[in-house]
This record gives sequence, C-alpha cells and structure tokens, in this order.
Amino acid sequence: MCAVVDASVVGTVFGTSMDRPAAAQGFFERVNSGKLVLVAGGELKRELLKNGNFKKWFEEALRNGTAHDVLAADLEQKEEQLLKSGDCGSNDAHVLALAEVSGARLLYTDDQRLIDDFKNKNKALLSKPDGKVYRTPPDGSFKERHRKLLDSAHCSI
Repeated sequence: MCAVVDASVVGTVFGTSMDRPAAAQGFFERVNSGKLVLVAGGELKRELLKNGNFKKWFEEALRNGTAHDVLAADLEQKEEQLLKSGDCGSNDAHVLALAEVSGARLLYTDDQRLIDDFKNKNKALLSKPDGKVYRTPPDGSFKERHRKLLDSAHCSI
C-alpha cells in the first residue's frame, strides 16, 4: 500500500508528536511502521525535503524500506503531459504525476484544488482506480473514515 504526502501538510504529519493532530498521528504511525509506503520523487520530494523532520525520517525510511523514491526522470514525461493538457486545476501536476507513475491512490493534503484534481473529477488526470484523499478535519480527530482510507490504500510499485 502506498500514499503521497503533499508539501502543504508535511509539517502537520512530520512535526513533533506533541503538536500532531490525531488524524496526522494515525497517518504517521502507519507510514512509520511500514504498513503504508510513502512515495516521493521529483519536485514533490524537493519540496518535502525542505522540512528537516521529514528529511531525517525519509532518509531512514529509504534505508529500511518504508518509503520509496521515484526517480525524477520517470516523472518528467507524465508531468509534462499533464501540464500541456491544461486539465490541472491546481499547480500540482508534479504530485499527480507521482501518483500516476507510482500507482499511489491515497493523498494526504488539505489543498482543495489538488483534492479536486486528485479525486479524478477530470478523468484525464489519473487512471483507475480513482484517487482518495486523506485530510485533517477541523477538530484534528482520527475518524473511522481515516482508518478505512489507510486500510484501502492502493499502489503498483
């Protein structure tokens, strides 16, 4: 099972455990345990690595196999295709390209435009299965729907 974390929530997920909302804690525990593989690559990886906590976690996760680094060269063609199509409502073609190439269909983000793109409202952006979004609710709680999303995460790598 694989997932993608958007740069807009990297501080929430990889911040200190005392500051992490329950929804982010549930996600972090799943990726940290290796039950959910986090994929990163290309531009998104560059964005995520700006967060020191993520950088430290990612380096260790790559060594122990709980994260997967997708080569930027593998993402470039798909990202270029998405940009040329003009179908992206967000400025996150690089995130969509990563999901498409890796097969990850679970995205943790709170960016509404990216959510609209990822949930496949425009069928040209992601192939089947449709993408699912994990987000932090206003009260920060971990709900049953969060658990179900984590249990159903899809990946092809």
